[in-house]
Amino acid sequence: MKLTVDRTRDVLLAGAGSALLAGLASCLGIVGFSTTFVVAWIASVSVSLFSSSLKISATGKSVLITGCDSGFGFQLALHLHRLGFDVFAGCLLANHGGEGAEQLRGVCSDRLHVIQLDVTNSKQLNEALRSVKDILALNGSRVVNVSSMLGRMVYPMGSPYIATKYAVEGYSNCLRLEMRRWGVHVCTIEPGNLLRATRISTKEHMKDQAEKMWSSMSEELREELGGRKVYDLQVCIAMGFSSSGMKDATIVVEAMTDALTQKYPRARYLPMEFYNWASQMIANYLPECFFDNICSQVMRFLAWWHRSGRRDEMVGERGRH
Repeated sequence: MKLTVDRTRDVLLAGAGSALLAGLASCLGIVGFSTTFVVAWIASVSVSLFSSSLKISATGKSVLITGCDSGFGFQLALHLHRLGFDVFAGCLLANHGGEGAEQLRGVCSDRLHVIQLDVTNSKQLNEALRSVKDILALNGSRVVNVSSMLGRMVYPMGSPYIATKYAVEGYSNCLRLEMRRWGVHVCTIEPGNLLRATRISTKEHMKDQAEKMWSSMSEELREELGGRKVYDLQVCIAMGFSSSGMKDATIVVEAMTDALTQKYPRARYLPMEFYNWASQMIANYLPECFFDNICSQVMRFLAWWHRSGRRDEMVGERGRH
């Protein structure tokens, strides 16, 4: 069993609860602190690990996945199919020669169905519903939404993306409470930094977008931003994030699978590195001034790093044109 952020959190919470129980027992003179703490911690951790290991069978279970053209959705469709699920893989380009859709069709299995699905198109959503409603029953069903670690913390220059993830978090939290009466579990996946694994934002794409933004700005706004030199520096810092994070998205696919197969699923899964988790904890549970100061220091360090000439590829590329 891998040591993930979720399991580490369980162990730490069990330790904190055991310490409180042991302290109370010691104050009341019932039993010594050390004995109570060790016994309670081992017992609570054992129960937690055992409950998370209980799985439901994939036989006869069906899953509808959106965004299967690439990335997490594509990998998850193949993974769940291998486990024995009937998979309905929704692809944006299913009817338009999409590479991901063609690869999924190439599996040639009666348990893997590729369907055309643009989640912004009401007609396609209704058609997808009609395609699977006879197989997917409501009682005992699950909804798994993918958010991000940035659905509960922020960083500079990320407002458009982060705003959408906060929306997913709020929607999922409300839906989880609303669907309880029907026995429907709603789980949220909060991946950490996987920019290198997904390549959702490449340096080439960021350069192109940066040039378009600069070209569309008024001279007044350019001056307020500090001119081209300061603008390029900020772009270089942003580009540095595009080459950071984990290279392998397996940890996210495993978390999604746990959300679907665990007998007692979590409300939230955190497939991320431990430093991401630590950042999220600081952002959520300490006064804002702590996190704000940390962000400021990080941005200052990155600005110094780029000013020193160690990572000036954006400026260099622009200078060669």
